[in-house]
Amino acid sequence: MKAFLLAVVCVLPSLPLAAHDWHRHEDPQFAMLQPLTLAKAEIIAEESRAVQWAAVAPVPVARVEQAATGAASGTRAFEASFAPFAPKVKTRSDARWFYVESDGLPAHNMMVGITAWQQQVPLPHSYFGDNAWRIPLHPVPAKTPASIKNRFLRGAIALAANGIPIFNPQNNRGEVSKEIGELDQWGGHCGRADDYHYHAAPLHLQTVLGKALPIAYALDGYPIYGLTEPDGSAPSKLDACNGHETGALGYHYHGSMKYPYVNGGFHGEVVEAGGQVDPQPSAGGWRGAGAPLRGAKITGFTSKDHKTFSLKYEVSGETRAINYTLSDTKTARFDYVDGRGQVTTEIYSQQGRGGGGGERPPRGPGGNGGPRNGPERGGPRADAGRPPEDRAEARPSRDEGGSVAAENFTPKRSGNFTLRSPAVADGGALPVEFTGDGASSTLPLEWTGAPAGTKSFAVIMHHIDPEGKAKWYWTLYNIPADVHGLPKNVQGVGTLGNNGINRRVGYAPPHSKGPGAKSYILTAYALSAPVEISAAPSEVNREVLLAAMKDRILDSAELKVVYTRNGSEPADDQRPPRREEGDNQLPPRREQIARTDAQPQSAAQVPPNESAPPRRGNQRSAPGGGRGGGGGDNKGLIKPTMADTIKVNVYADNWFVMYINGKLRAVDSIEFTPHNVVSVDLLPEYPMTIAIMAKDNADPKTGLEYGDHIGDGGFIIRFADGTVSNAKWKAKSFFKGPLNRDAQNPRVEHTPIPTNWFAVNFDDSQWANAVEYTEERVNPKEPFYSADFKGAKFIWTSDLDLDNTVVFRTRVEKPGWKPRWNTKPDLDVSGAPSR
Repeated sequence: MKAFLLAVVCVLPSLPLAAHDWHRHEDPQFAMLQPLTLAKAEIIAEESRAVQWAAVAPVPVARVEQAATGAASGTRAFEASFAPFAPKVKTRSDARWFYVESDGLPAHNMMVGITAWQQQVPLPHSYFGDNAWRIPLHPVPAKTPASIKNRFLRGAIALAANGIPIFNPQNNRGEVSKEIGELDQWGGHCGRADDYHYHAAPLHLQTVLGKALPIAYALDGYPIYGLTEPDGSAPSKLDACNGHETGALGYHYHGSMKYPYVNGGFHGEVVEAGGQVDPQPSAGGWRGAGAPLRGAKITGFTSKDHKTFSLKYEVSGETRAINYTLSDTKTARFDYVDGRGQVTTEIYSQQGRGGGGGERPPRGPGGNGGPRNGPERGGPRADAGRPPEDRAEARPSRDEGGSVAAENFTPKRSGNFTLRSPAVADGGALPVEFTGDGASSTLPLEWTGAPAGTKSFAVIMHHIDPEGKAKWYWTLYNIPADVHGLPKNVQGVGTLGNNGINRRVGYAPPHSKGPGAKSYILTAYALSAPVEISAAPSEVNREVLLAAMKDRILDSAELKVVYTRNGSEPADDQRPPRREEGDNQLPPRREQIARTDAQPQSAAQVPPNESAPPRRGNQRSAPGGGRGGGGGDNKGLIKPTMADTIKVNVYADNWFVMYINGKLRAVDSIEFTPHNVVSVDLLPEYPMTIAIMAKDNADPKTGLEYGDHIGDGGFIIRFADGTVSNAKWKAKSFFKGPLNRDAQNPRVEHTPIPTNWFAVNFDDSQWANAVEYTEERVNPKEPFYSADFKGAKFIWTSDLDLDNTVVFRTRVEKPGWKPRWNTKPDLDVSGAPSR
């Protein structure tokens, strides 16, 4: 061992210490090794990596020898394995745990050779303090070992000696990452939070540690050695977990060159929660999850001091790059360079720790209390922060009637800045006089709550068609800061841009062909400065205006209106345009739109209630000039359509049931796990009394979960009408335990739940208000990030840990609200269960 390490040191002077742009195909030492049986040739191949490793992360031989000597003399083997990577990797311990801290970035190169790429890149993460990795100091053999095959697909299963987590060799789709091009030459890649981790045993660490020390530790506390025993002999009689017991080492695992590549299961006891080992730390996200970029191959990666990075890749015959730099303020500048050398720049801030699985351990001595890793993929549409040409899904082509929806554009929306119209309520039917079927008037608007520093306003009206294209009807900008609204048929205020219907300057009123409700979004923007556009107004479309004011938006507000036309109207281009003398607000060459269920690129562009096409049929005139949805032969009959509904997203840890106005409206159909989001479309009925019972997973006799753990709850809800969970809701606990947090002698307290807790007239005036909790404290699991909870707060009673059954209530008022529809359902559900 000593002779080998000395040989490594001898070659160091001839090798540069900066990171290299290595290519697997250029160096036979890094050729992809096929799954083989354990053989001496494999060991030699792994040892041949020593030169490359030493070039990147030279470790003094004395430190390795000192660590090995310490292990032999009784020092914990944990410290011996991690010590060579200090000070980058720091360790500490208490009576129960061995803690490992790092920034999540290895000393070696990364990412080169990956051909199945999710568009993530390596970024540092704070695995420090209460978010450190922890390994049981005293592993306990499990009564029944737990296999990792098709299990533990979220989070890490082991931790490498260099502080890098090791995930299941299968990704969260069940595919073996090493066998489908997802891994680099070191056996790693980045997850959805831009967190680097391995999916195979890091055998290259043996070039630093030698054969005598473990290269990693499984999260059950047992060590993982390389391909051989410390004496160089091949291991024998490995069990299903890829481990065995010897007199010298006790039980330990071995890495391998074929599946499972690392420990194939857990010989020791582990807690499984949310599909992963619990507890474990969490990676805080930067840019959001990525999506597959088909045909891409990463060809180069360089870094300098883990502050400046450059990743090069090839796709569609082009060479592209992502150059990014970290600042001392936890922000990152990303320059996306396309195949023509054009650069798109984005700035990101590191967010809070991501979600993960399982119950949080109690804080205090012996427990870091940190949240866990989430899955490495999934979550919301994840192209945020990726250049448009690298979007995984096909982009709709531009045509004369619309443009691509403003991708990745989600303007700031605090909720303090509001937009309304005296002519129509938010979500209401657009009166006919503001459409192409009427006088083609512009809608009167009023806005309030503009932030300090507002220097001008802008207004855009648009619609997203079924192909995902944005149809814009009105672009008006450089509205003076002292103007707080627009009258009907406004003229002489601000600067008009064009519309996407007839490409002329001015307003194009909605007048689409075909029946069915269509939703239109009016957005007001409060800007820090007037918009500077050199193009003529006739060239200023929605995209041009958004691009010009993107960096000046202080706040924004939306107003949604709905219009339904009779399907017997002539086609758009068969109707003559109408224009009054002196009126520069022109009617459109009308677009053809068939549905309202297009999925927007950004939640800010289209409200989330447009999730299904409207029912088609003969449309009848609605009272007041509106149009009714749905079929029917009775004149004046107006049925509700999907455009009348509002979407509701609910996430509960772990289960809920919801009543609205005393009627059962939603039930979480999956108790306990997975921690799923329930989304329903509801017809609103104001005033609206919302009553929800939420339950945390807890034994009714002990209040504990997982046998001996104190769990925690959490509830969050968002309605598309703006109703959100917050401290204004009422909350009361009906099941508490274990009392006094005594998990050794657990006692509980049950309070009878009133039979009419969900009724509209139930008196909750004596209940306390709900308590808001941070996302980090609740630690939601991955489905939470896939849904829109903007503006909503996690709520519970005053004791998030001990209160296990909680009832929430609130009442939503909308004075003057009237339903657009005048029918009631014929369906009789009175015999269905009401509780």
